[in-house]
Amino acid sequence: MKNRSLVVLLLILLATTSCVVKKQQYGNYENQIGKEVVYDKGKEIYLFWDQVPLQKLDKDLDMQNYEKVVKRNVFDTFITYGTIGIVSYYSVKINVKEQEQSDKE
Repeated sequence: MKNRSLVVLLLILLATTSCVVKKQQYGNYENQIGKEVVYDKGKEIYLFWDQVPLQKLDKDLDMQNYEKVVKRNVFDTFITYGTIGIVSYYSVKINVKEQEQSDKE
């Protein structure tokens, strides 16, 4: 019975930590008018408990006004916990306002 409750506890831990979403707005994104569209999607990879970035999605972004939505899905959580945090994965989405995207193209 102890093993079953330990497995259930671990599954609950994985499920609750994979639901975390963080939104970061850069530039004047909040005050812009226009429809929000997804500009780019991808993964960010970090080493050593998020200390060393290996791959960042917004590193070469040539825009100043955008929103970065960072979350961990179940796959990302399994990788992070499976490596004890040495390798961390995040699912990232970059949103821009429609007028901003058309100005940059």
